[in-house]
Amino acid sequence: MGDSFTFGQGVKYGDIYLTILEDLLNQGGLRVFIRNCGLNGLDTEAVLETYIRESSQTEYSLVIYGFVLNDFGLSGPEISGNNLLDFSNGKYSFNALRKICLVYNFFCYLTEKRKLHTITVKAYLDAFTGKSAEEKFKVLGSLNQKIEAKKSKLVILLFPLLYNFNNYQFREIHHKISSFCKSNDIILLDLLPEFSKYKAEDLWVNPTDHHPNEIAHRIAAKKLYEILNRNKLLYN
Repeated sequence: MGDSFTFGQGVKYGDIYLTILEDLLNQGGLRVFIRNCGLNGLDTEAVLETYIRESSQTEYSLVIYGFVLNDFGLSGPEISGNNLLDFSNGKYSFNALRKICLVYNFFCYLTEKRKLHTITVKAYLDAFTGKSAEEKFKVLGSLNQKIEAKKSKLVILLFPLLYNFNNYQFREIHHKISSFCKSNDIILLDLLPEFSKYKAEDLWVNPTDHHPNEIAHRIAAKKLYEILNRNKLLYN
């Protein structure tokens, strides 16, 4: 389950990490079917609703949640302009002087870029702070409880933001998610260490779409395969 990262936006069906994982497991001698319930725009509450709906129809021995840092929602001023972290949110706002003066336009561009960077980083960090974050973690805890009640197991696959791994400003969020998972006996696979071996832009679908490409999906599938086998999650 998850949002567009799990749905596989921008990549071919055969390159989605769950499709690759299914192939790896079946090549290893298992008979496994993975249902991809990822959908663009799903947040944590929607993922919980998805599980409730899906588990009412079919029993699943394993649930994988492809968690993205905006799953807790983002608040704050509307983000517009050339957003470094998500170009798809961006739009340019030109005035007459910017159209006729390249120097002025370039100065505005740099100013806007820095402002948008600051706003966006703060929005992500704030989403994991305070009462709002507590409520979101409760939702995540409820998801885990419902999964355990059905004698199943939850694995959270944590996707980092594909942005500047040399100066990654969201490690605090990863630590909070890790602490939550340890406290609730949830298996966590954080992809940041593996993704950090690459330049962020090498993992983008294209320069204007920062969804993970086939390289990133292949990494996710391989690490999932390793952790599932290491924990013997498919042999119960």
